[in-house]
Amino acid sequence: MVEANRLEEGAELRLDFAKLAKEKSTDPSKEKNSGDLGFFSKEQMVKEFAEAAFAMKAGETTKAPVKTQFGWHVIRVTDRRTSAAPKFEEVKDQLRQKLSETIAQEEINKLRGAAKIERFDAEGKPMKEEEKK
Repeated sequence: MVEANRLEEGAELRLDFAKLAKEKSTDPSKEKNSGDLGFFSKEQMVKEFAEAAFAMKAGETTKAPVKTQFGWHVIRVTDRRTSAAPKFEEVKDQLRQKLSETIAQEEINKLRGAAKIERFDAEGKPMKEEEKK
């Protein structure tokens, strides 16, 4: 918590955060990015990290470290942005696949609903209703 207090007291919080991340982090990428993860979507992070990060406003730092399967994290949100919708050309194959799956599942459900199911025993004789259960 000493480092969290140092962050709260710092005049240049962003610079202090980067400095502290570089000094204290055990993440191997700290030398390259000083703890800066860049922009990411909620789905790209593990649940605990995402919930904490997306509950904060720009300029806020977690009051206590957040525990995830990867260890403990002090999170500072420096900025937010909304991502642009993908271009149709980028997602048309995924849309086509999803639509095909939906149509196929609807057809399967329709066929199952209209099907007459008969069950047979090991000798090929039709089973009676009470034997089917």
